[in-house]
Amino acid sequence: MHSLTPEFLANLRYDGLQIATMRSLGEYRGKQQLYVAQSPEVLSDLRQIAVIESTESSNRLEGVVVAKDRLKSLVIKNAAPKSRAEQEVAGYRDALALIHESADSMPFSEGVIQQLHAMLYRYLPHAGGQWKANNNIVERHPDSTVRVRFQPVPAHLTPMAITDLVGRYKTANERNR
Repeated sequence: MHSLTPEFLANLRYDGLQIATMRSLGEYRGKQQLYVAQSPEVLSDLRQIAVIESTESSNRLEGVVVAKDRLKSLVIKNAAPKSRAEQEVAGYRDALALIHESADSMPFSEGVIQQLHAMLYRYLPHAGGQWKANNNIVERHPDSTVRVRFQPVPAHLTPMAITDLVGRYKTANERNR
């Protein structure tokens, strides 16, 4: 959360390669509109590939792995999930779809964070959309051992930390306009 403090942002420094990369990204963003007008089917195919790869990579970071053919069925064809891993992928798929469809009208807010969290948990046995009640993010193994993956903000401080995060984001965003 400290990465959005004014002090942290003011002290960021970029080397020449990073600046050139940001400049190129800006240029490509402008060229994207040409593809929309001239080759919408190519852009649609590229978007599908990007969504599948993003879903696979993001879920793999969390230790969630799904076979490639099932991943494509879940993400592109909205197949019903058959396992816990597939339930997580399906929730991610729905949240990502909402972001892609409505990003321009979705403010970064506590309510939107909770809405996306609820979508992530939509297919899982326990409900999402509420601030956490436990202090640790744990990894449960088949042999019944448990490992703390990382120590996040304590549960009782989460609502205040999220409010602070949203405020810092808005401040940082306003300074960059």
